[in-house]
Amino acid sequence: MLKILSTIGLGILAACSAPAAPPCRAEAPAPIANGPATWIGPCLHGSADGLGVLRVARRNQAPRLFFGKMVKGRPFSGVMSTDTGDWRPAWRFDARLQPREDPNGDRQSSLQTFDLAAGGAREASRRYRAAGNIDSARFYDQQSRKLAEALD
Repeated sequence: MLKILSTIGLGILAACSAPAAPPCRAEAPAPIANGPATWIGPCLHGSADGLGVLRVARRNQAPRLFFGKMVKGRPFSGVMSTDTGDWRPAWRFDARLQPREDPNGDRQSSLQTFDLAAGGAREASRRYRAAGNIDSARFYDQQSRKLAEALD
């Protein structure tokens, strides 16, 4: 009986994981582009545009995440998760979607990059909360706080 209830619970959790939305084109940054990607954020004219989180699924592994700003379906600026649990900031991305650091090494640019990332996590949390997926909303709330505190 417990196994049946667990299975039903997983089905319900999956069913309300995110609100239904039309397809939204989003390209993943090259370092994490190794699986199907899902954009959790605003979509403009069929492309990811604004603050949010790009979740890249991986077989038998935790997903890779890009927190930050997308413009016309491409990453603009933000922070990527790594397998070691660290953050990899990207001030901008080149034409091949490789991350680039601020050429001036300006601390203010780093702060702005992490602020964009934290804003993306807050947007994902807001969307999951609106869809009734409280566990995912809490996860992205936690990520937002970690990103905001990363450069303190």
